[in-house]
Amino acid sequence: GSYRHFILGLLAHFPITTIDIRGRKSIFQNETVITCDAKKLNLPDHSFDLVLSMCAVEHFGLGRYGDQFDSSADRKAFAEMLRVLKPGGRLIFTTTITRAQPSIAFNAHRIYRHEMLQSFCAGLVCVEEKFYSHKLPGFCSPEEVTTDPKGWDVYLGCWKKGGKGKGRKGKG
Repeated sequence: GSYRHFILGLLAHFPITTIDIRGRKSIFQNETVITCDAKKLNLPDHSFDLVLSMCAVEHFGLGRYGDQFDSSADRKAFAEMLRVLKPGGRLIFTTTITRAQPSIAFNAHRIYRHEMLQSFCAGLVCVEEKFYSHKLPGFCSPEEVTTDPKGWDVYLGCWKKGGKGKGRKGKG
């Protein structure tokens, strides 16, 4: 998802490619807009030094934004993000997280457990993870992530792809 406010700062300094299921035209000279489904990118392998996904993956495959229902769309989209990431490149993403049972909030978004997010990044090296609490004042430890079955907090992860397209899971 290429929500405008997330990419404005990047556009000031770098040429970027944004992907969105909804058609739109770029208003910036250094932005390439590709309209497609994130779970099947029409891009070559190892295309990008950085893949940034901000508050998007939890929405994939739920139909809320015009995409088709697909219960495994989030996993498919992660596989595509990893495929287009260059060896040595970084994947940075944010999404919802809980220590309660993972769930889907109607067709709005999924809520993940930490182990699920780590499984999406299998084969990558974890560079850094942060957890943001809605109830505590700001960032928190993984142990402080909510256990409220009706709530969720925010996960931010930075993961690195190994030098030959493969890596090892864990802290890097």
